[in-house]
Amino acid sequence: MGLLDFPAPLFSWVDAVLMGPLPPLMRLCFWGVFGGGLSMLIYQVLSPQDRLAQVKKQAARALKTLAGYDGDFEGLWPLLKNSIGLSLKQIGLALGPTIAASLPVLFILVWMSNTYDGAQPQPGEQIQFSVAPDTQAIWLTLAQSSTKVAALRQISWPGLGEKIQLYDARGVALATLPLPSAVPVLHKRFWWNAIIGNSSGYLPAESDVEQIKFALPVKTYLDFGPNWLGSWEVVFFAVLIFSSLAIKFIFRIH
Repeated sequence: MGLLDFPAPLFSWVDAVLMGPLPPLMRLCFWGVFGGGLSMLIYQVLSPQDRLAQVKKQAARALKTLAGYDGDFEGLWPLLKNSIGLSLKQIGLALGPTIAASLPVLFILVWMSNTYDGAQPQPGEQIQFSVAPDTQAIWLTLAQSSTKVAALRQISWPGLGEKIQLYDARGVALATLPLPSAVPVLHKRFWWNAIIGNSSGYLPAESDVEQIKFALPVKTYLDFGPNWLGSWEVVFFAVLIFSSLAIKFIFRIH
């Protein structure tokens, strides 16, 4: 588990227990509204709203003065400098709170990519996979027969109570199917996994195989339009942006 995965168990509990009766699309919209509302709340609390309102008015007056100026360039430069300075000051006042307000969304995104992106295959479903380097051979052992057989780049997904063990050509155990989560990529552990972990696990460092990627089913949440339109990313960010702008307008947040 990485640093950004820390609140994932809480999110999973809320999603499964408190919102379990709701359809997936409604739960997805909830997280968009929750992320937008929490981010705007943090921004409002941390940002100097009175100071921002004052600088915003000054910048508007400076821009109006600049637009109405009809003199030579020597007189234009101080007006232009003042306008740019006020705009940069406004950005400076809002930058820190904006970064802090984006952190909750980052935590939610990491959790949602594991929860709402892919789906576990049905038992017996034929799942293709790729290996890097692509010259590496993969073997599998069926737990019921303990027979090692050469694997093609396709696997019949195990059913309830069944296990399939994957090995590399040297006999190093790589992974056990089914995967613990619907994250389709297995790779060796890197330094950045201390920040974002892989919930499907990692390949052993001593193996020659660098990555295994399974073509797991992808979830969609809309019954119309192309598949990308119904992805969790499009739905989540659309709701997030709309709710954030609505809260900003209603509560007059600068």
